[in-house]
Amino acid sequence: MSPRTLLIVNPASRAGANGRSFPKLEPRIREALGPLEIEWTQHRGHAADLVQKAAARIDRVLVAGGDGTAHEVASGLLASGEGARIELGLLPLGTGGDLM
Repeated sequence: MSPRTLLIVNPASRAGANGRSFPKLEPRIREALGPLEIEWTQHRGHAADLVQKAAARIDRVLVAGGDGTAHEVASGLLASGEGARIELGLLPLGTGGDLM
């Protein structure tokens, strides 16, 4: 059985360019990873909430955004108590390139 994957996208990354360009990346990500659930952040702190709510049903989480979104997801994983079990992947799509 393939891992249950959550992809969290911050559409505000790179001054909104991530939200506009992400639809072009999505098919390639699905091809590489198979089925996945996609959630788009709506406000600061939302990524942490999303991953905490999904933690019991996922095996990995992929973050499409910058260092702030990655920080929120990591914090949410730790708060969920599932951080040691869930794989974390990063797509460094932020403004400053801090994750590269």
